Amino acid sequence: MKNLRKRLNTSKPSVRIGKAGADNVIEEIKRQLEDNSLIKIRVLKAARSERSTGEIAKEVADATNSEIIQIVGNSFGLLRGRSSPHTR
Repeated sequence: MKNLRKRLNTSKPSVRIGKAGADNVIEEIKRQLEDNSLIKIRVLKAARSERSTGEIAKEVADATNSEIIQIVGNSFGLLRGRSSPHTR
């Protein structure tokens, strides 16, 4: 787990969630998880007006059957496949 967090800290976000919300990027996130297994997602300010980054991360993880590895500020990391409940 520590190694995964280290990889996330040094990577740039590959997907950005904006005012249109997470629903519009779910398919892209699924595709990137298939290609890379570990991705970093940034939640833009417009998307955080009604919900927190954590709430959005949980929604995306549920929709993509992935595991939340880390939530830091406005970004979160997902790992393909879920073996345990959401972690932070």
